[in-house]
Amino acid sequence: MKRKSWLLLTAFFLGAAYFCIRIFLMDGSFAFDPSKVFRYLILAPAAEELFFRGVLQEWLERRMSQAFFAITAANISVSAVFAVFHLWGGNPVHAFAVFFPSLVFGTLYSEYRSVMPCVLCHAFYNLNVMIV
Repeated sequence: MKRKSWLLLTAFFLGAAYFCIRIFLMDGSFAFDPSKVFRYLILAPAAEELFFRGVLQEWLERRMSQAFFAITAANISVSAVFAVFHLWGGNPVHAFAVFFPSLVFGTLYSEYRSVMPCVLCHAFYNLNVMIV
């Protein structure tokens, strides 16, 4: 299997594991709000990934060449900014928690050089947040 396929599969399984952990920690409760579907599954993933990956990470990757395993310094920097951005509308625990999925999205961007896998993965992670 190609490296890109493994990366996408890993991103999916990390999202599924995240979902299972949230269910376990939330005692298996489910709450789905259909009024948030457009905002959480389409608008936020598309807007955030276009800016954070397509603009900011792309710009930083041209200026920063360091990498730690498969994660670039630009990805780490953008993920930190992404987490701080989430302080605006949420609590510090949520902001800290989005740092790690952001690393996954950034790694997808570095590998695919497209925001589409990032948007899809981001929407999947947001679906987890909506359901649990």
